[in-house]
Amino acid sequence: MTSADYLDGYKVERLGALTVQAKSRTKADRALKDAALNKHPDVNALLDLVCETQIKELTSGTDVGGSAKTKRKTIKIWTATACQAIALERVGEPPRLWRQDIAIVDGSNVMHWDSGQPNLKPLRDVIDLLQKKGREPYVVFDRGAGYKLQGKHLTSTALGEELGRQVQIELAPKYEPADHRILDLAEQLLAPIVSNDHFRDRPEARDIPKIKGFSKHGVTEILKPLP
Repeated sequence: MTSADYLDGYKVERLGALTVQAKSRTKADRALKDAALNKHPDVNALLDLVCETQIKELTSGTDVGGSAKTKRKTIKIWTATACQAIALERVGEPPRLWRQDIAIVDGSNVMHWDSGQPNLKPLRDVIDLLQKKGREPYVVFDRGAGYKLQGKHLTSTALGEELGRQVQIELAPKYEPADHRILDLAEQLLAPIVSNDHFRDRPEARDIPKIKGFSKHGVTEILKPLP
């Protein structure tokens, strides 16, 4: 989502305008994405984002003299254009069919879902939820995941033992963010990514479906894949 009217390296097809009312940018993002997906299943980008502040006068009864009582309310109206963005090198190619039987899990991101503290429980829950939905998880951790969890380096085997789940686990290469490996695997396997990371610094992530989620008070949920 961006206020720009173009995306470098992409052919953009405008699908339609969207308008929502929301108090904050975070709520507007969610509302615009939901509206876009309901109207345009092929949407994977929102451009031309604009916020307009309006003041409305509301009537609330009358005063002792019989005159209408009014009060002012400030509202924010957000508009954007739903678009389908296709990388220039893929223009003319058939759309990719993303697999329903596998998911690349951003382990280092998911383990911070509950209160922002490193904890493997949300990750265990996500693995269980994916497997119940028929998706086999492929978990990728940052190289330093062990230090965040136990103050020491943990190999992929050790992380698997701590996790207690029979899944494929991989550590990102030394001195390299896990994002690179996660996106490479997603591209190679045509698999969605489970993460709340927006990957804004990686344009190639734009086309890859993301499965976001949350964990609170010991309860973890994952959402439907979104672009």
